[in-house]
Amino acid sequence: MYTFDNQLPKTTTYWKEGGIFYIKHASFRVTIEEAYAIAELLKASVKDQDTKAIVIDNREASGVWTPEVNKVWDDTTVGISDEIPKKFITLTNSVTAAMQINRISRRTGNENRSKAFYSDFNDEVKAFINAD
Repeated sequence: MYTFDNQLPKTTTYWKEGGIFYIKHASFRVTIEEAYAIAELLKASVKDQDTKAIVIDNREASGVWTPEVNKVWDDTTVGISDEIPKKFITLTNSVTAAMQINRISRRTGNENRSKAFYSDFNDEVKAFINAD
């Protein structure tokens, strides 16, 4: 159990299976304190030596992140960018969200490491995780 577990929103769950760390969000309506707890969860998943990929499942999430919460994600991304390279996969509930995430990945030169999919955890996602 992580120290931030009690601070996570009830709408965020996580588990690890077969070298993949899953984080699932059912809502984007979180407090700033909950956002910091999610950020700590993300940092823990990146530091986990046995994790080869992190799958963030936003397919059932409702609402939108506030600008303050987006700032937490930006700061967290910068803080973990030098960590051991892992694959980052985001499963989205809209084509537009997937396109936006993929545009950012290309702009930052991370398209081989970070990709969004408007799909389930399917063969295309698995192929991306296993590609070198």
